[in-house]
Amino acid sequence: MTPFQWVAVPLLVFAAGAQVHRAFARAARNRMRHLLAAAVWLAAAGAILDASITTWLAQQFGIGRGADLVLYVSVLAALAAGMHFHSRLARLRSEMTRLIRSLAIEDGLRRLREQDEAAASPP
Repeated sequence: MTPFQWVAVPLLVFAAGAQVHRAFARAARNRMRHLLAAAVWLAAAGAILDASITTWLAQQFGIGRGADLVLYVSVLAALAAGMHFHSRLARLRSEMTRLIRSLAIEDGLRRLREQDEAAASPP
């Protein structure tokens, strides 16, 4: 094993273990997401341990080199993550807009009530 493998593989296995721990430490709400993340960390560790795995897999998909496969998968994952975060940001902005509108209406109604009470009370 190379020095890089001695450093990277234990870190990736630790990251996978942490994800598995998170998957089962709490309620099952995000369990599949944590298990998927653990699988990605373990796949990365496997690819670092034996780079010929990526070459073999790339050839199964009709891609010449394993490095190209890793690049393509990384680009697709980055695009998917970008779209996911963009949709979450749009949803958060929409929720924030609704909350601010609701608070503004509530504040306006409160001020109208205060004005009505001030006008109704004798001087």
